[in-house]
Amino acid sequence: VRGGRQKVLVSATLENRKENAYNTSLSLSFSRNLHLASFMPQRDSPVKVECTTPSPHIRLCSVGHPVFRTGAKVTFLL
Repeated sequence: VRGGRQKVLVSATLENRKENAYNTSLSLSFSRNLHLASFMPQRDSPVKVECTTPSPHIRLCSVGHPVFRTGAKVTFLL
């Protein structure tokens, strides 16, 4: 994206297609020239997601702790 204040909506889905996953986490880092207005799991997701912001350009999320079950998925909107 170039120029003034352009907006982009991104949808990303994390899915467990194999066996149960323990202590699953998602790390998102992005360029300093981007401003992330929001980063959230989709509202109707049954998967527990907790996110932290260790720095302005990094988001760390625990997904389904303690267990991200087989077949579970969560969609993030950013």
